[in-house]
Amino acid sequence: MVRGRGVQGNHCVSGRQQLAWLGMSGSCADMVQCGDAGPFTASQKDAFVLFAPDSVASGTYVDALAYLNGMGIGLHGFRWIKVTNSQVAELYGSNRMGTDSAEDILVDRLFTSGPSLACWLTAPHFSGPSLVDTLRVLKGHKDPAECRPGHLRHLLGAENTVMNCMHSSDSLAHAVKELQILGVSSFVRGEVAPNQDSDAPTPEREFPSALWVACRVFAEAVHSLCGAVPKGYAKWQEQGAALARMSTKPEGVLTELQQIWGRQAELVELAVGTAEATALRRVASICSASFNADDVAEAIRPLGLALSPWEDLILRCQQLRGPLPQWIGPRNTHSGRIICDVIRSRRGPGTQHPGQE
Repeated sequence: MVRGRGVQGNHCVSGRQQLAWLGMSGSCADMVQCGDAGPFTASQKDAFVLFAPDSVASGTYVDALAYLNGMGIGLHGFRWIKVTNSQVAELYGSNRMGTDSAEDILVDRLFTSGPSLACWLTAPHFSGPSLVDTLRVLKGHKDPAECRPGHLRHLLGAENTVMNCMHSSDSLAHAVKELQILGVSSFVRGEVAPNQDSDAPTPEREFPSALWVACRVFAEAVHSLCGAVPKGYAKWQEQGAALARMSTKPEGVLTELQQIWGRQAELVELAVGTAEATALRRVASICSASFNADDVAEAIRPLGLALSPWEDLILRCQQLRGPLPQWIGPRNTHSGRIICDVIRSRRGPGTQHPGQE
């Protein structure tokens, strides 16, 4: 099972490949803890980063560590933790909007949904500004719409202000305080060993993307309505899924997905009728406009379908932010060629080009 999405051309890559980029090798059993790194040292060449459960579930923390390692910022130690609601409230402190804030509630849900990874990063040969300041610039804006190529949140595919992959301290003093809040008194030195207390990853948690959830829901709705997959449907489903799985989405991706969903609805209408196609178009319309989790749940309930807690959380986080501006626009033919290349590489040479009749 692919744990992360990778940073190489947006292709899905294996955990083994990602570990190779970090200078690691072997299976999960080979990733062993190598001793105690001790308590955090507050120096200009040290920093604290917390990877949230969305980054852990998708494996993008591996991509982030690989990217930083290539810049001379290494992993000195790590610690798997389970964050509580009270710790989240204290961690974000003055940034909290209030007990009834939708964003605060979603942040609580996210951090209590699974394990987080606390990392002590160090750059022994760094010169210039402190590592804390450097990471604050590198990670990019809280709102992914404000991030640019080269920012970690852009690279890792963050899509909203809640599921934005990572947290880093804004000063060394805050790093020390935050580690006290989280109860991290020491770190484990060495390669990141898998968390023994976390649930096994499932396909739905690999891509914490509202567009991926939309594609999954749409596909399940088609199967529920039609029983058998309509002729010609599979190639459009594969192309849509490939788009939604990309870590950094191309410009106009939502517009392109709308066109793909429209073609799928046409095939369903030809196969089983207008009423079924109308139900599909309603699901697509909700996902295109607002990602409203309650509306999606209501639309698929008559089909015998329901959102999982994780899918519900992803949609609510995106609903709070809305579609990213770059998702909406004219169809990006260049991105379409990228997707076709990905699909062809999976099918092998000599197969029909996706989209050809």
